[in-house]
Amino acid sequence: MNAITVELDEPTATSLTHLCSRWGVPPLEAVRRAVKEADATPKQSTPEERLVAFRELQRLMQMTPEKADGWKAAIRDGRR
Repeated sequence: MNAITVELDEPTATSLTHLCSRWGVPPLEAVRRAVKEADATPKQSTPEERLVAFRELQRLMQMTPEKADGWKAAIRDGRR
């Protein structure tokens, strides 16, 4: 096991205290659980990665300005 010392600001310390109460565990266990959960959460993509994915989708769909205008018109009509 690795030992660490942390200094928390007041809002974070209060949140940790609330987690401990809710989970019925000591602070060390609450921190372990929070770190494990954060590590298991999928990584958020960067704006650049999202733009690359969007452009790839457009390419795969063979999207043209005309097709995009048609989609926008269909959505606008569907909202009426």
